Amino acid sequence: MFLIRKYRKFRASYHNFRVTIRGSRFDDLRNYIDHRLADLKRRDDSQATAHSVARLEGASRHPDGAVAVISCMPPAETGIATCTLLTFRTAAYPVDIFAAYGSIADYLLGVSDPRLCDGPLRLFELGSLPVAHGRVGYRAEVLVIGNSDHNVPLMMQLRQARRFPTAMPLIVHIHDACLLNLCKRVMEAEGRDFRRALCTHYGLDPVRSFDFDRLLADGIHGLRPLFADLGVDAIVVNSQAAAEMVASELPDVPLHVLFHPFLPVSRRAPNVPAAGSLRIGSFGVAGGAKRTDLVVDAFRILRRDEPDARLVLAGFDMAAYAAAHGLRPQDGFEIHDSPTDAAFDALLQSVDVAVQLRLRSLGESSGPISRLLQIGKPVILSNIGSFADYRDVARAVDEPLEPADLARIILEERTMSRDRQVRLDAFRKAHAPDLFCRRLGEVIDGVTRSRDQDVGSVADLTGRKASR
Repeated sequence: MFLIRKYRKFRASYHNFRVTIRGSRFDDLRNYIDHRLADLKRRDDSQATAHSVARLEGASRHPDGAVAVISCMPPAETGIATCTLLTFRTAAYPVDIFAAYGSIADYLLGVSDPRLCDGPLRLFELGSLPVAHGRVGYRAEVLVIGNSDHNVPLMMQLRQARRFPTAMPLIVHIHDACLLNLCKRVMEAEGRDFRRALCTHYGLDPVRSFDFDRLLADGIHGLRPLFADLGVDAIVVNSQAAAEMVASELPDVPLHVLFHPFLPVSRRAPNVPAAGSLRIGSFGVAGGAKRTDLVVDAFRILRRDEPDARLVLAGFDMAAYAAAHGLRPQDGFEIHDSPTDAAFDALLQSVDVAVQLRLRSLGESSGPISRLLQIGKPVILSNIGSFADYRDVARAVDEPLEPADLARIILEERTMSRDRQVRLDAFRKAHAPDLFCRRLGEVIDGVTRSRDQDVGSVADLTGRKASR
């Protein structure tokens, strides 16, 4: 046993040394610094909470059937925020959304968003949710969650609230089936040991390496430590790929596969100056995981024959990526760093073809893909995970993929075929936001009926015992 323990420690030390040389430890250090810098800018939400409480106390009660949604909301720089807003404003039932805001200014911008005016939505600061439960008879609570740091206060609020007894049904809508980053951040914020939590929930060897690549290879996605003890009534995901990942971690929770809604794109977006004969777009956070390097190399090859072509790169922290990789405007690169929703919509409309790739699937959905297809743009995407759901209405490509091959495919996809346009019309109807809300409402109704039946069964059993 002594030799076995020594061997395990040596193996873990060797692995830690190897990933340090490879660079994973530098990523950990960068994430640690980012996290501590974020601590210096803690949310000042007291005024926003007070304002929300006052609005709740002065507002008329919702009719029966209202739903409380906990989610990121604009101006948070995450696609989930815009998706939640544009989806739930089409609901046929009343919806109150509770979001975390970094300042009173962000909160006031959020509640005055003109996109709230033509739907059933009311928007409140997250801290007012306990008061809302006392004033509004919600039929369910829906947590909309992803893996970015924006979701940490949402998860912490829910976990804190669920420490108290509640009869409120809880449905979790998971956009990213891998929640390791969120799990780590929440454990840190709660003062809990991330490694110990993983060991407890997954039975891991405490001396093994805990870098994310190794965890993912072992099928560990961080859902159990977050949700195992919260009394989740149902989980909703956007794809079968995500469903398989969630089911492997939470097999006892009822699971429903819906879809990522096709969201409307603003037609009043600002004009983008015409820049060339061919505009190629790649949207979202750039990096190796999204094969941005491959897209850039393919563009450089393509530009030899089409010197006026432009590659539009738009997403969070895109300027830093462009600077690090020497992507210059004079070489055809058009960089848009963290664009507003309106500017993002304009960029989507401006391209002739878009390339949205993934090196591997973590069950995540893609807002840009759904919005590009909504406006009829040809899209080239990876034939893996949830992206494969779009293979009938987009060009799905398999790895390995060389830059020259991708350049050729981009030229082939400049114009969408008539057959694909017909399929896309039907696909849009089947992925409409109001249909998503209707399907989610059916999930909530099913949970409510199941709970009522359980209560009825307990009452019948109690009555029979009392009559004996």
